[in-house]
Amino acid sequence: MPCESKVQVENTQTVTSDLLRRDRNIPGFGMILDTSSLLAGLGKQLDISQIDSIKLNYLRYKPGMNCLARYELETHDGTICAYAKAHGKDAVIKVKKSRDRAVIDHALGPGRIVLKDQQIIFSLFPNDAKLFNLQCLVDTSYRKRLFTRVFGADSQWRESVLDDSLNYKPERRYVTRLMRPDGEYALAKFYTNSGYTKAHMISRKLNRSRLSHCPETLGRSTKYNVVAYRWQPGTTLRQLNTRGRLSGTDLVATAESLAEFHGSACDGLTYPDTALRVDRLGALADQLAVLLPQLDQRAKTVAKKLGQWLSLQAPVKKPVHGDFYDKQAIIENGKVRLIDLDAACLGDPLLDLGSFIAHLERLQGNHLLSDTDLDTQKNTLVNAYEQLTGSVRTDHLNRYIALSLFALIHHPFRDWSPDWPAQTEVLLERVESLLDS
Repeated sequence: MPCESKVQVENTQTVTSDLLRRDRNIPGFGMILDTSSLLAGLGKQLDISQIDSIKLNYLRYKPGMNCLARYELETHDGTICAYAKAHGKDAVIKVKKSRDRAVIDHALGPGRIVLKDQQIIFSLFPNDAKLFNLQCLVDTSYRKRLFTRVFGADSQWRESVLDDSLNYKPERRYVTRLMRPDGEYALAKFYTNSGYTKAHMISRKLNRSRLSHCPETLGRSTKYNVVAYRWQPGTTLRQLNTRGRLSGTDLVATAESLAEFHGSACDGLTYPDTALRVDRLGALADQLAVLLPQLDQRAKTVAKKLGQWLSLQAPVKKPVHGDFYDKQAIIENGKVRLIDLDAACLGDPLLDLGSFIAHLERLQGNHLLSDTDLDTQKNTLVNAYEQLTGSVRTDHLNRYIALSLFALIHHPFRDWSPDWPAQTEVLLERVESLLDS
């Protein structure tokens, strides 16, 4: 290991230990971060001899309340998703609720395990405290009943099988690819109650607009909180970028699709409450202050500046993606389609440009994109968008990049990056630089 990397890892260990000492309201916090300790704790009930490795790759932390960790278990029979949630003062209530819920056991052992002393609830997929609909997927008859609800009694999609698991955020959302007997594909998203309500509303409004570059809804079920979309063939811009194959032509096509979406008449989309957006900035600063206390004042200063700027902006009510970056654009035969429009709303189109560029800067911070490629891709996208829509104000764009980068400020910790404290400070420094530009 290079000396610098070793220093960064040692620093991460020190910072993490300090965090655990400060937050003693969550007894199992340390155990869910330490996969060896977690497996040892599960060993009395789980057949860990079948587990070749375990990887922690996602965290969701509410200081003083709980922390959720998602894992990938590599076993003799393949990869299994699981998650553990370490609870605070509400542990007694959460444990009781978990014992009252149905559970599907696994070849490794119980599908849900409670480590009472640590106040941890460990769940093997498809057991999920809020996505109850996932349990239908493992039983053929229940799965067919679910797909009948989603697609209709006469649809061929009723006979679909799960082809590829694409994204799982425990207690929030699961995304999978379905395959019909004839080889056709569809994308299915499983939501919580609140997540489904929002996604259903947005998908209906976008479908009414019939935009050629947006996914078509194939079916839905309010009972099961599922929305299914026509599969979008192609390659994401992120896949092209990480392979070093993203071209200027691809970025021009992205600007064309984005401009078309921004110029469409999407009746019914709503404008976000500015006060709530400002509150979220404050919440992010508060969370950062818990993770890295030495950044407290800097984070709060940034949140205040961004909040003041946001509050002064005159509302621009054009359709925006709301969470646009290189994983949300698929290119096929030179055409780019926008995907995952669950956050679509009304707003300033520069929000989408800023979000896209912020994620490129995050790649650059992770050393997955060179400084030269970052500048080239940013300039190509912005110039192409300007030619289609008119001049882009650099100062406004920089504020939106800063806004989106600050929204990513917790991602190094969330992704459990080996050097998450250093990456977090780099993001904050970049936001400060953009605000001063």
